[in-house]
Amino acid sequence: MVALISFQIQDLNKTEAPWTIVFWFVALTTPVAALALPFVLQPHDAQTWGIIVAMALCGALAQILLTTSLRFGSAGVILLMDYTSLLWATWYGFSVFDRAPPASLWLGAPLIVAAGLLIAWRERQIAVARQKTQTTEV
Repeated sequence: MVALISFQIQDLNKTEAPWTIVFWFVALTTPVAALALPFVLQPHDAQTWGIIVAMALCGALAQILLTTSLRFGSAGVILLMDYTSLLWATWYGFSVFDRAPPASLWLGAPLIVAAGLLIAWRERQIAVARQKTQTTEV
């Protein structure tokens, strides 16, 4: 789904501003996410609300930056860079929360990274072929 959405965002970036894309993403997904509220809603203290607001601001900034990056780069290459979140999550888990990642990460992460590297290699091959075609036409 991430790949499909990324390619769709890349196409939308041709006609829409990143802020518009993110606004409509939030406007359409918030009601769906709100369906879970009756099952998980509970009161929070001021400190927890502060953390929630900080997470929301960081998430919004990340979404704007990712949407903007899809305007300027290939979705395959950008998603490959997004896979570094596995490394960051592992590092934060060890250093901040003193928790080791589950075994499923060690099984799934190499598959994800391999797929990303395959996509990056393919994108490079396409770019080289396109460049050769352009130079022979001139």
